[in-house]
Amino acid sequence: MNPSPIAFMSYARDDDEHDLGRLSNLRIRLSGELGAQSGETFPIFQDREDIAWGQQWRKRIDESLDGVTFLIPILTPRFFRSAACRDELKRFLKREEELRRGDLILPIYYLDSSTLNDPAKRSNDDLAEIIHSRQYWDWRQLRFEPLDSKKFGETIAKMAKQLITALERPALADPARTLSGLGVQTGGTAEPFKEAAASHSPAFFFPRGATIASFGYPNEQEYSFDGDKVIYLRLLPKSSKDQPKAGRSILKKLFYNNRSLIPMSPTIGGLVSSNDYGWVVIDPTTDNTTKGITQGFSTGELWGINSQVFVPADFQQFARRATASQTALPILNTERLYTRTLENYVSTAASEFKLQLPFVVEVGALGLKGVLMGAPHPEAPGGHYYGPFREDSLIQRYELDSATLGSLHDVLRQFLDELYDLAECVRSSILTEEHVTRSKIPPLA
Repeated sequence: MNPSPIAFMSYARDDDEHDLGRLSNLRIRLSGELGAQSGETFPIFQDREDIAWGQQWRKRIDESLDGVTFLIPILTPRFFRSAACRDELKRFLKREEELRRGDLILPIYYLDSSTLNDPAKRSNDDLAEIIHSRQYWDWRQLRFEPLDSKKFGETIAKMAKQLITALERPALADPARTLSGLGVQTGGTAEPFKEAAASHSPAFFFPRGATIASFGYPNEQEYSFDGDKVIYLRLLPKSSKDQPKAGRSILKKLFYNNRSLIPMSPTIGGLVSSNDYGWVVIDPTTDNTTKGITQGFSTGELWGINSQVFVPADFQQFARRATASQTALPILNTERLYTRTLENYVSTAASEFKLQLPFVVEVGALGLKGVLMGAPHPEAPGGHYYGPFREDSLIQRYELDSATLGSLHDVLRQFLDELYDLAECVRSSILTEEHVTRSKIPPLA
């Protein structure tokens, strides 16, 4: 018997036929890469005209699932005109809501669609609005890439890694929904930590536009988060075994009384508020929004988000000229923020929450594609723009077995090396030991 599919590819059949089966080949390559990276079989179901499609769909969606199922929609003009594709997307959106997840739909933007690109058309299509608000794999420049090319293979490998990471991420409502729930054997028997669920994007735990902090009586000032291009950082224990319960009273003490947590922001201090998730400290702006927060959950998990590191490109300052409409990510500021935040989180989790190692650290940057990386340059006193970044996002998880500064820096260095690579440069070739010392960032090696 063939194993039940872990993912469903939703697509317009005419698109696959027009491109001579490239979508089918994409599915085969992705399924194979998932198997190569995990050592297990990861079937992806494709053909809705096969009678098995309807049987598998009803089985995987309508029954109570033991594991997590993904939808991989192939976004094209035909997709948005297909009643079947739209129904599949609606049903998976409902499934995400039931599981309190925001990472079960992994879109591939395959062919330009005015429904997605045109704000006026998008505003009249609820599904297009939802898809547009999410992170997706941009395949438009890869559509004609040879199937055996390095770029094609590297992108498939990154997609597979994201799928496996999402499979290993338990839902808030049921922490047992992991790889093992899908029949995939994994090492270790400890019960996973009950982590918070992502919302419309892996970087956010709250819906778009939601109030995350309020002040005054009754709620005279309400703050929401501003920005889609973000960096973020999460810290949580790997296992729930022997972990103390933090609770809201402990959160209030650490956030409000002791001011132990700082917002994921360059600022010192911030405004503190309780919310539906626990307690939060924000770096407020003047228009009742914030671009830097740290959220604490009653479980002890900490989650920081920042959008203010993304700035308009200053083409007069840097040696390489950029258009006024371009966005830049000043990398030294970004490194300092990641480092400062992780050091604060680990210190608080270990010494004040009394959480037990090992910890899981999730580090991410979203909305990167097309953004320039501003960094030092030996021949340009004002610095230089590298890139732009060639991928839209970078999300990695690491296990932290020690709370020492060296261990924290090792984790961040791994992530930063990958981030620099997306801008087609090498961190150790750009920064010097003086940069490391002066900015208090992870060492180069």
